[in-house]
Amino acid sequence: MLRKLGIAVLTATLTAPLVAAPVAAIEVAPADEVEATAPAMARVDRNGDRLAEGAVVLPLTDDGRHLGIEPEGDETEHGHADVALRSGTLALPSSPEMLILEDVPDGTHVAVRSRNASGWSDWTELAASADEAPDGARDARPGIGPIWVGEGASQVELALLEGSIDEVRVVTLHVVDDPESTQGVQGIRASAATTSAAAQTGSTFIRPRSAWATSEMGWNCSSGPKVMPELRAMVVHHTAGSTEPYLASDVPDILRAIWKYHVRTNGWCDVAYAFFVDRFGGVWEGRQGGIDKAIMGGHTYGFNSDTTSVAQIGHFDKQATPWAMTAATRQLVGWKLGLHGLDPAGTTTATNRSGSTFRGTPNGAEHPTPVVSGHRDLRDTACPGQNTYDTLPYLRAQSRIGAHVVALHETFMRALPSPDQYRRWLSRADNDGLRAAATGMARSETYSGVIIDDLYQRVLGRSAEQEGKDYWLGVLASGVRIETVGISFYGSKEYFDRKGGAEPFVRSLYENLLFREADQKGLDYWVGMLQNRRALPPDVASGFYLSLESRLDRAARVYEDVLGRRPSGQAQQHWAQQLLSTDDVRMAIELSLSDEFYERATTS
Repeated sequence: MLRKLGIAVLTATLTAPLVAAPVAAIEVAPADEVEATAPAMARVDRNGDRLAEGAVVLPLTDDGRHLGIEPEGDETEHGHADVALRSGTLALPSSPEMLILEDVPDGTHVAVRSRNASGWSDWTELAASADEAPDGARDARPGIGPIWVGEGASQVELALLEGSIDEVRVVTLHVVDDPESTQGVQGIRASAATTSAAAQTGSTFIRPRSAWATSEMGWNCSSGPKVMPELRAMVVHHTAGSTEPYLASDVPDILRAIWKYHVRTNGWCDVAYAFFVDRFGGVWEGRQGGIDKAIMGGHTYGFNSDTTSVAQIGHFDKQATPWAMTAATRQLVGWKLGLHGLDPAGTTTATNRSGSTFRGTPNGAEHPTPVVSGHRDLRDTACPGQNTYDTLPYLRAQSRIGAHVVALHETFMRALPSPDQYRRWLSRADNDGLRAAATGMARSETYSGVIIDDLYQRVLGRSAEQEGKDYWLGVLASGVRIETVGISFYGSKEYFDRKGGAEPFVRSLYENLLFREADQKGLDYWVGMLQNRRALPPDVASGFYLSLESRLDRAARVYEDVLGRRPSGQAQQHWAQQLLSTDDVRMAIELSLSDEFYERATTS
């Protein structure tokens, strides 16, 4: 059965506003020693958002202990090199797995750690930021979260690193039974356990919302998802909050918690991000509206009107970004940007709609940024963490292969690829080279069918019947060249009979393959060959089809199909000569691997 997220709230209140200040480094205190000196534990009213009667209010106190974590960035800038404001230990109800810290002002830095049966986790440094929000929602309730504390977490400890606060609401997210639901979160969890395997086999490249969202997790605004007129960039984020590693089966819970935080706590329409990537290489649909569309998100305040986003699940400032996550992100970026005709390695501009000047760019003006940007490129934030930010040059360079695959698919398969189609062809390109992928698509039944359909219409003036089309598809699949098939069409009995005899047949070859009227000498020669039975219609058609004039036309047709333009005179002559020894399809493959083809495909 479906489950829904429940909440419980603990409130840690300061006796007076305090400001975090650096203290001298001291050896890290053992976990049990910290527990022994902590105040009494708070309890929570399981029936609502209020503290239970008689709950203990925990003061944040400077206990003089060193947390043993490094500051984010310059020590002077942040002023929390060795931090020393710590809360007491809070007991968590029913191992909630996720926490949200509410009423935390923008710019506040905290450290969080949790305790389970194995002991205390390492400290995780987090910051409250209004830079991740829909445009126009800067005044939303500040906070940090959701923070993954893992299954079995029983206690949590908070430390104020930077800022001045007098209260922190600790909201716990847990899963409670919903007897009215018809589909189970447990089933979603079970299927999510195969994420890593699915990512490797390509069975499902982008897992749909139904793989994590329960039925009540819909769109929370009166107007539906907005499709942007233009997509210019993709912004890479990390979700940041985590004190414990998560399992593949935990991912749906994490995504549901993010939805709850974004929608129910912040009041947004939906999750802010278009896509999520987990540490096992699983890719997940985020915001509603269609993964193939340019849906406006709420991920980068002031720059949401022409960007999309992907959020890596985890905190990657100190923690290394897993290779599976980087590889999956690269695959996703190539598909999404290729779909919208963008070069992942390019630069672009994004419109500043923050209401104020950002790094010299006035509100309403265009701000230069890479097509694949980190959150910090467009806001003053550490997101997506230094380790993920360091992968962006790799993502930009390697995602070009994916964008090229998308363009090849559109050209040869006559449609943009679905995520799974894309992933199969990208795997071919990665394993055997881009040429192998282009060859596979150009030699596919789809592109061969395009060629056969064109010959039927252009030569015979009709659509292909299925039996005839299947026959010619088999001929091409056996390795027979396009020119041989073309000669067969022009030399066919159907074409000859339609023209009404030897002379009109020859005249039509002049007009359709040499693109001029027949001269009398040539006409007399070819008609005589046919009437004296010294040549059959296919023999005559072959001479015309292999002529320089015909080859020049064939070269121009391939250029127009692949590059969308006619060739220069020099290029046309070059390829006409090449068509004496190579095939039209081979020419198309070569053009599709050119810089011009890629630039044309990625100049939206």
